[in-house]
Amino acid sequence: MITVICGVLFLLFLILVIFFYTLCTRRKKLERVAIYTCFFGSDNNCGFVINEPTLKCDCYYFTNNINLLNKLKSSKWIPIFIDIPVKNDLTLDAFDAKKLKACPQDFNVLNKYDITIYMDSKLKLKENIYELLDEFDKSDCLYLIPKHPFLYDVWGEYNESLKQPRYEVEKEKYKQYINKKLEQGYKDKVDNHYTTCFIIRKMTNKTNEINKIWYENITECGIECQISFFFIQQMFDNFICHVKPEFYYSY
Repeated sequence: MITVICGVLFLLFLILVIFFYTLCTRRKKLERVAIYTCFFGSDNNCGFVINEPTLKCDCYYFTNNINLLNKLKSSKWIPIFIDIPVKNDLTLDAFDAKKLKACPQDFNVLNKYDITIYMDSKLKLKENIYELLDEFDKSDCLYLIPKHPFLYDVWGEYNESLKQPRYEVEKEKYKQYINKKLEQGYKDKVDNHYTTCFIIRKMTNKTNEINKIWYENITECGIECQISFFFIQQMFDNFICHVKPEFYYSY
């Protein structure tokens, strides 16, 4: 009987050791990870949203909106004020967010991390993101990004984007950019077309190179950055992996 009790106690001890080891390992890994989102614009923009982060890591919210900044001070986000004027223009305000989205390495508060997770301000992350981070950390991927739920071609992305006023105003700019890329030999249809509302990156020199080229293409193409990323992924396909979005985030 004593032997059985000792065996049970030893098993419980092992379970506790494994549990606390896993907890400490996860905590240590999360010290290398930063989540960030951003909003640039006026109070009546639909992106003026605060969804509380669920991960226990450093979570940054960048904005140029004073009212949002004040609201963030009572949230779980670390608010970062970007001192540029609100344009009160959906297209111009959206462009102000693109540098942060494309090039986290250019912001001192982010470039100290090994992994960054960009998310649209309207997204909510799910708890099983931990499992995804473990898999990503062990992989050779530099970018982890969701596949578009129904599009595979750049003209489909173009036509879909015109349903939103902030994109529609730049339609001629998009068209010129797309035609130029197609003339250079890029494909107009791919197996995996991505949506850029959620991006996990390893912060390496190669990642920074991809980020920089993407931002240069955004500047040329316009704010509909999924169009420009459609061609970026063809340049760096070996470094980009896809994820099923429904398992890791929701609106």
